[in-house]
Amino acid sequence: MADEIVKSDGLGIQQLISEGLKNNASIDVMERLFALSKESMAIKARQEFYLALSKFQNEIPKIIKNKPVKSKAGNVVYHYAPLEEIVEQVKASLESNGFSYTLKTKQENNSITVFCEAHHISGHTDTTDITVPIGSDYMSAQQQVGAALTFAKRYAFCDAFGIMTGDEDTDAVATEEQKKAETAKTEEKPRIVCPVCGKEAIIKGKVEYGGGYLCYSKKGGCGAKFADDDVRITGKEPVKEEVKTEEKTKEKTAEEKAEELKVLRLKHLDHFKLYETLTKVQKDLLREVYMVKNMYNFCEIPLSEINDFLSTNQK
Repeated sequence: MADEIVKSDGLGIQQLISEGLKNNASIDVMERLFALSKESMAIKARQEFYLALSKFQNEIPKIIKNKPVKSKAGNVVYHYAPLEEIVEQVKASLESNGFSYTLKTKQENNSITVFCEAHHISGHTDTTDITVPIGSDYMSAQQQVGAALTFAKRYAFCDAFGIMTGDEDTDAVATEEQKKAETAKTEEKPRIVCPVCGKEAIIKGKVEYGGGYLCYSKKGGCGAKFADDDVRITGKEPVKEEVKTEEKTKEKTAEEKAEELKVLRLKHLDHFKLYETLTKVQKDLLREVYMVKNMYNFCEIPLSEINDFLSTNQK
């Protein structure tokens, strides 16, 4: 009977199973037929999944990172795309192509893992996972988990469906800036006449040769040299250096500095406590964005703004 089933070239797997049942095929033959049927259905479902995924990726728009994170001065540090905005832009294509998804989480020690299961109506499911560390001295335990969870969900979802995020198109701006730069390069600088020989041969001297200006002999000049502030070359009177008074140059003693810091600590105790918990990376970040050079600068920033900024920057 098994030989007869194998030789049935024009029959599908389901037809082979029907033939086997009609002809009382052995249990071993039927088990192999059912396994073959299951494998065939899985292959077909996987093929339909990836065909739909390809169509989905061609349909979805470019996801723009339009959520700004600003510094205290109001300057934009960077942009990101929140998960809810990403889902909002692709949910129509997900539905039309037969996709749905499930997000699951698993927390272990100081890390959290998010699993994004991408389901297709064909029956196939692909799973993508991402693990991120939990940790931040300036946030509560709940805030730490929430920040890590938000980050992991966003990246797991985008990875599962091959969604790319990017910045706004700045090609037009770059082109305009490039034109301006090229124009500036081609604009001829005004020529300076040598006060000695009267030739337009003055060039800026190289630093290794003492700087200043030179009446270049290869341009027909006389070889005369001039100082950087020579009014005959620059057309500007040299700026007289302000004489610093003893009061301006007087440095504070170590005792005075210690006393001022003591007063500052009493006035801004919460700032000092927070600063002592920051890591070197976090201090460097504050120094770069808020221009924090010392504790005086740090205490000028509201505590709520510091916490909000550091929390947002974890995304």
